[in-house]
Amino acid sequence: MDLRKVKSRQALQRALLALLDHKPLADISVKELTDLAGVGYATFFRHYPALDDLLRDIAGDAVGPLLERGLPLLFGEARKDAAHALVRHVAENRRLWTLLLSQGGGSVLREQFGNAARLLAEQSAQGEGTLPPGLRAHFGVRGAVDIIAWWLLRGPDHSEAEIVQLLVQLVIEPTSK
Repeated sequence: MDLRKVKSRQALQRALLALLDHKPLADISVKELTDLAGVGYATFFRHYPALDDLLRDIAGDAVGPLLERGLPLLFGEARKDAAHALVRHVAENRRLWTLLLSQGGGSVLREQFGNAARLLAEQSAQGEGTLPPGLRAHFGVRGAVDIIAWWLLRGPDHSEAEIVQLLVQLVIEPTSK
């Protein structure tokens, strides 16, 4: 990819995240975004049809590292370790995930995380537990994302250890059966 395109996209992503700290996506104009990013107005439309698409792009980039930590939560031996890794990663990137989950990035997360979990479920041993692997993946993804969103959007009322325990109680234990 052209280095100018990469720099423009990065500038637009940083600017959108900065603006989302102060107002909802619906109140942000493309002009305001491009001014803050230091790129031309038309440059935005060369990369994205709308602001929602830029937000989806940001969420899509963020999903990969989350998937690496979160998918083992649903299948395999080290589920509790995966819960710790997932919660730690979210805590380290709390601002980003809070913005994404409060501004519509949660649907991208659920979709991409769900797709990856379904693929893993198809490859998983059928004999693991009594739940169909596809249902385990669907339920586990929804549960894990909802717990993370609940935690982030409520503020720091609960520790990482408490969120791990919720993941164990509400996602890992029920889907292990």
